[in-house]
Amino acid sequence: MADYYSSASFVVAMTAEQAAVAATILHLVQDEDHPDLLARRPSRALRQEYAPEVLSRARRIRRLLINNGDMELDYLALEFDFEPMTSEGATGLWVSDCGEHINGNKAATCIQELLRHFGLDHPVGFEVAYHCSKARLDAFGGCAFFITRKSIRWNSTMCWLEQQFQRLKARTSTTD
Repeated sequence: MADYYSSASFVVAMTAEQAAVAATILHLVQDEDHPDLLARRPSRALRQEYAPEVLSRARRIRRLLINNGDMELDYLALEFDFEPMTSEGATGLWVSDCGEHINGNKAATCIQELLRHFGLDHPVGFEVAYHCSKARLDAFGGCAFFITRKSIRWNSTMCWLEQQFQRLKARTSTTD
C-alpha cells in the first residue's frame, strides 16, 4: 500500500511579538477545549483567558474555515504546524506540514486573516509538494499559494500542465 504526503515549510514575516499573538490565535482556533468559541457570547473563562482582539480573530477564522467547508465542529485540527521563529535570519511565524500532511487551503485562510489582523501589507507565498511512498501515476505534484490581505490565489502543477496541453492543442488545431 502506498502512503500519500504533502509537505511545506515557510515563514510569514512579522515581529516576534506578532508571531506570539498569531500562534495564540491559531491555537485557540483549533482548541477543542473551547467548544463555546462560536457561541453568541463565549464563556466568562474564555473571555478572561484571551484578549478581546485574540478572541475576536480566532472566532472569525474558525467561522471562515467552517463556512468554507475546510473545518467541521467535530474535527477542529488546522492540519498544519506553526510556531514563532526568531532564528536562521528570519523572524515571524513558521508554518510547516504536521509530519505527513499540510492543508494548504486552511493555511492560506489563516495567513490571510493574520495579515489583516496585524495590518501587514506584504504578500506571502508558499509551495506544497505532493509525494508518495511508492511510484504511482497520481502520486506527485504540487501547488503554490499567493496571499495578500485582499486575495488568495493558487495554482496546481496539474492545472498548469493541463493549460499547457490545451494551448498546444489549440495552436496545432488552427494550423491544420
